[in-house]
Amino acid sequence: IKINHFLYVYITMGSHPFGALKRCLKGISQTMLTSQLRELEEAGIISRKIYAEIPPRVEYKLTEFGLTLGPIIKSMADWGIQHKLNKETLDKGKKKHTQI
Repeated sequence: IKINHFLYVYITMGSHPFGALKRCLKGISQTMLTSQLRELEEAGIISRKIYAEIPPRVEYKLTEFGLTLGPIIKSMADWGIQHKLNKETLDKGKKKHTQI
């Protein structure tokens, strides 16, 4: 399962309608978002609630199982931040070394 980090983080903040998820994830197509949501739902990571309204309304939220991914996602985000900082430090060192 490929989990969009931003989608996961946004859904951890509560249940959200499809339109709000689409607005939050700029640059993702409706088809791709629908595909990712279906995949996450099939894996039991999110649940979908359909409201019998006109126009139809659908909301998504994390399941108990989905919440267990929180520490893993946080560890990956922390690693990414540290990796970026290390890379920036190395890049600065290389520029400084070549200027000498």
